[in-house]
Amino acid sequence: MKQTVFAIIALLLLASWNGTTQAQTLTEEQKKIFQDRVKQKVEDFEFEMTQIVNTKLSNKNRAEGVRNLLNLFIGQGEPYQYNDYDYRGNVIKRRSTGVTMEVSSVNRSRTTTQKLKKYIYGFFNPETCRSGKSYSYMKVEYSDALRVDNIERVGDHYECVAYFVQRFYGYRDGHVVYSDQTGKKIRCYINHIELPTGGEIWDAKLGDIYVVSTERIR
Repeated sequence: MKQTVFAIIALLLLASWNGTTQAQTLTEEQKKIFQDRVKQKVEDFEFEMTQIVNTKLSNKNRAEGVRNLLNLFIGQGEPYQYNDYDYRGNVIKRRSTGVTMEVSSVNRSRTTTQKLKKYIYGFFNPETCRSGKSYSYMKVEYSDALRVDNIERVGDHYECVAYFVQRFYGYRDGHVVYSDQTGKKIRCYINHIELPTGGEIWDAKLGDIYVVSTERIR
């Protein structure tokens, strides 16, 4: 319900611009709307992660969480095409092999990178209804310190970076055997969608996720 109400408000506000966002500089009101839209998408990502790792939920609910989460991302976890731009502003068609996720651990000094879909399926594979983790129970939590920075225009869309903090707990026999707190940043894309009525709305999609810091939970 919260997301639906927000979407309706955003539709009314964004459609009223009707082209003013084509300017290079955003107004404070426009920045605020973009930030709120991106924050909502990241919060949706955080919620779906809590569903996916929760072994107490049914396989159906966890599989739905996987689908919902992938729908938040550009390309839905699959390869996708996108526009790049040279120094003259000319459009260059490029193809990505899919959104990536940096993964870290307190037990190693380096991060690794894998495809988002592989990362999510490691917690719960909706095709096999199995997890690749060796924990009997898992839990993820997120802090309220969600921040959206550096909104900039790139060609025909806007991009920004969102920062959030994730806490992970892995259990065996009722005890936590692994836990960490990871600061992450995620690239976000804000694209305009033209409506049949002649107006336009702006929609946010999530992109590659990077590790900023990882530490043990005290």
